[in-house]
Amino acid sequence: MEKKIKEIQLKEKEKARKIEEMERQIAQQDEKIDQLTWSKNRLAQDCNVLKRVKQEMETVVAANDQQICSLNEFVNEIELGKTFEDTKYRKRQVARHAEEQAARFEGLEPEDIQDLCHEDLEEQLSNDYLRRMDALDDLANFIENEDLMEDDIEDFICDD
Repeated sequence: MEKKIKEIQLKEKEKARKIEEMERQIAQQDEKIDQLTWSKNRLAQDCNVLKRVKQEMETVVAANDQQICSLNEFVNEIELGKTFEDTKYRKRQVARHAEEQAARFEGLEPEDIQDLCHEDLEEQLSNDYLRRMDALDDLANFIENEDLMEDDIEDFICDD
């Protein structure tokens, strides 16, 4: 009988030990569930932040596109007005130049007139070349600034 009591006590101890082990495993699983829940919530918050940043960047890009379109329209209007004004100015300049040339060439030999015309043409071509180089430099600077802005936007997006 004592033997049966000891067996029963051993079985009870074994059951108690198994129950403790199961409770410990349940506690560990609860802890893992809490960690996963926290991670899920954190990811959801980060996702919301990224969505908000994306919307803000899309707004910035749309605003920049709109500004660029407005600037292009403005530049086109200026160029049209400038072309008209340039045409009027050139007509006056050509008339004045013709009068100056006539006065300048008065009394000169044909060879001297030809030399003066060549000098004038060289100067005009040189000025045209310099103007075009300045325009190319301006365009290169504009493109470089746009590339830098795009890099800054990409860095901003990647940093967040």
